[in-house]
Amino acid sequence: DEFTSNRIYQPTGTINMAQIIAWLHEVEAASWGVNTYWITGNKTIRAFYPFTAEFFLSEKKDYQTERQLLSHPNIERVERVQRYLSIHNQKTSSVFCIRVNPRRIRATYEDLRKHWGEYLHNADLSLWQQFCFQTKLFPYAYAKINVSNGQLKNWELIEFYTQMEYKSVPFRVLWLQPFFEKPNLSRGKIVKILIHSSVTDQEEKPIVFEEKTEAELIRSSIQYIQQVDPDLLLTRGGDTFFPIIAEHSV
Repeated sequence: DEFTSNRIYQPTGTINMAQIIAWLHEVEAASWGVNTYWITGNKTIRAFYPFTAEFFLSEKKDYQTERQLLSHPNIERVERVQRYLSIHNQKTSSVFCIRVNPRRIRATYEDLRKHWGEYLHNADLSLWQQFCFQTKLFPYAYAKINVSNGQLKNWELIEFYTQMEYKSVPFRVLWLQPFFEKPNLSRGKIVKILIHSSVTDQEEKPIVFEEKTEAELIRSSIQYIQQVDPDLLLTRGGDTFFPIIAEHSV
């Protein structure tokens, strides 16, 4: 799990409502809800939010179909709602809104597709899209959130994605600068690795790794990266650097 780190804070026990200013970093499926991850300072806060994905069924809106849908273990409830079936429609139509356990979206879709495949809508959306459409949140939304006993209760957006100047997320960044025995990145062993904690500060002194063997050099630099646990890892040399690291570390 990429979020399992020493920077995750998950409230436990009985606590009062905590108000936190943070950025929405990630959403992952949970049973009848989602785990939301929020960045604040040097911590990532995990908070559960009750949530169901939505499928829409535009055919056979009768009680027999409704009962059949409700008998499915991954469907929480079925509602009759008004929706536009296509961008060409002038009027809305009555459809079934099917609320689905986020952890079982794909399996539920496969089951329903056997009977109503061509009449299902929204089933091709990712969990992120489902969550954003329903909550009006978006990736890296900057908000004031209220968390109680590990559960996200509500939020208030501080800035909107339509603003010209949006407050950016304070990512923890490391920049790797490898030096090879020969100038060509595809040849020769790695003899030194510099790790910068700033991409723009020219005065900053990098961490220098120079070990007796290449294996020790790679091992010690990786241990440092794991300790810092950066949000972004940049390299001079781009994507070609990481396959070389893997090849040289064998």
